[in-house]
Amino acid sequence: MLKFIRSLLEGNSHRDDTQPVPSVEIMSFPDICERIPHLHELITLGHGSPLTKRLYEIALYDHNVVEEHRVGALRLLETLKKSMESSMTDNPETLEAYRKANAFMEENASRIGVGSLAWLIEEYKIPSDKIVSFIANPEYRDLLNNFFAVLGSSNAEKLRTELDQYLRPQ
Repeated sequence: MLKFIRSLLEGNSHRDDTQPVPSVEIMSFPDICERIPHLHELITLGHGSPLTKRLYEIALYDHNVVEEHRVGALRLLETLKKSMESSMTDNPETLEAYRKANAFMEENASRIGVGSLAWLIEEYKIPSDKIVSFIANPEYRDLLNNFFAVLGSSNAEKLRTELDQYLRPQ
C-alpha cells in the first residue's frame, strides 16, 4: 500500500493502462479522497509533506472550494498530521521542522487565507481602482492590520494614505 500511495503522490498511476494521476500539489479535495482511501497507513515525509501542504491550501487558502471540502480537508489533515508526527518520533529535528511548517500555514491564513482582506479582494475580483473603497467598508475594519502586514511597507503606507483621504469627510 505504501508503494501505491507514493506513486500517487509522485503523479504516477498504480496501473500502466490508466490515466496518470495528477501531482498532489494540484489535486482537489475529491481527487485526494478518491486516491488515498487508506490514509491511516504511515507515509514518508517526502510524500506526506506535500499532501499536508495541499490540505492546508484547500482548507485555508484556495478559492472556489465548497465549505464541505474545507471541513473535510481539515479533518483529513488532522489524521495525516498525527500519522506523520508518529512516524517522526525518532527524528526530533524533522518533527520540529514539520511542526514549524504547519504552524506557518496556520498563522499565515489570517493574513492571506479564507476571509482575509487579501483573499476577499481576489475572491471578488476587486479592480485595483476599487480596493480603497472596498477595504473602507466598516465590516473589514478588523482585517486591515493583517492586510497592511502583507503589503510591503511603501505599498502599505501609500494605501493607508489613500484610505485616510477616502474616509476623510469632504
